[in-house]
Amino acid sequence: MPRLALMVSLLVASASCNEHNPASCDIKNNAGMNGCPDAATSGGSCKADDNCLDKANFPACDTTVSSGTCFKCTASSHALCTGETPHCDNHECVACVDDNDCDAGAGVCLPSGGCAAPSSIIYATPNGAGGTCGGATTPCTLDAALIIARTGPKVIKLDVPGTYTSATNFVVDVDAATPLTIDARNAIIHRNSDGTIFTINNGKGMTILGGTIENATGGGAEGIRCGDNATLAAYGTTIRMNEGPGINATMGCTLTLSRSRIESNQGGGLTITNGKFVIVGNMFLSNGGPSGQNAGVTISTMADNNNRFEFNTVANNATTTSSTTAGIDCKAGIGFTATHNIIWNNMIGGNASTAPQIVNTCIHAYSDIGPMPGTGTTNFNDPPLLTVDGHLGAGSPAIKKVETGADLSGLASRDIDGDRRIAPADLGADQLPRP
Repeated sequence: MPRLALMVSLLVASASCNEHNPASCDIKNNAGMNGCPDAATSGGSCKADDNCLDKANFPACDTTVSSGTCFKCTASSHALCTGETPHCDNHECVACVDDNDCDAGAGVCLPSGGCAAPSSIIYATPNGAGGTCGGATTPCTLDAALIIARTGPKVIKLDVPGTYTSATNFVVDVDAATPLTIDARNAIIHRNSDGTIFTINNGKGMTILGGTIENATGGGAEGIRCGDNATLAAYGTTIRMNEGPGINATMGCTLTLSRSRIESNQGGGLTITNGKFVIVGNMFLSNGGPSGQNAGVTISTMADNNNRFEFNTVANNATTTSSTTAGIDCKAGIGFTATHNIIWNNMIGGNASTAPQIVNTCIHAYSDIGPMPGTGTTNFNDPPLLTVDGHLGAGSPAIKKVETGADLSGLASRDIDGDRRIAPADLGADQLPRP
């Protein structure tokens, strides 16, 4: 056979083979398989899920896109998304944002981005049953749920908006190794007698999601007291109007605080003694009172490489005596540096212009500190133009002042309102949305 005829014959045979080869990239349905084009976006055309050949990567058919296209998931197939990415958004499996992304709102969205397993959830309501918890249809009180969690499921969902009260303090007695999680979104929590509202016993642990903890009365009662070698993590929680500190983290407590508001607590916003801390993206506003205690944030502990104090707004806290601190009193070992904060207008005896905003040995960098300036060559002291609720006003000099290359991942990725931080980011807890 002549050479040209042989080459034509081989090409025709190859094309014919490809047309009949079920794994050929020439077949549109094979997009995304075995290195075929479009692997990152879709898995070819379809009329139903059964037509999607790459079940491992693109198992779901969306008939509303290009007359039918195979994707990783669709709005009607959230069950294909599991683990830390349980929700389908724009055909991609992503982390949950709130409880609506978990079992149509009946579940619990965890800080990890995953949803709590249904079997791990105890449901509570303000008027639930006192003794037993029978699931979402027969919820119990928060007091009862805390007792059950000692040996049973470790997630409590406060299932309806409202006020949850107790005649005594709410006691957390779940080991820190497997800490309790309380989903308090849209709930208000206080007690109907004097004393601390939440007590985390020594060696125990609690994570609280959202909610408002308020009005602890009598003898300097705290909003939350975290015991020796215990753990506390609060995400998006408001702690306010308590006679004692908003949070009192005692000997060896490990504290994580993110996107939370600590405000109008007479005994000060936050006290940490000999513990560890990650404090990112919070507001400490208008704390302090006639008790003579430090007003804003007090930290006295040893060095730890994981300690962080970043993207916080500490403003308008006040104390009455010159022997106390209105802003931040921080001692956390040699070299500890707090960054990207706004520390402003914290007052002693009604005067901010002569009140030190920062005291003790912690270093402060890339922050707006004043009106009495702090130290450090990267700080400045221009009025941040805060709104009444601590957000940045238009034209604030704190806008886009975060240093180039700053880490905006993890807890720093979103501001107190859930808006994503985008470089160049803003100082403090609030980031103005970018156009």
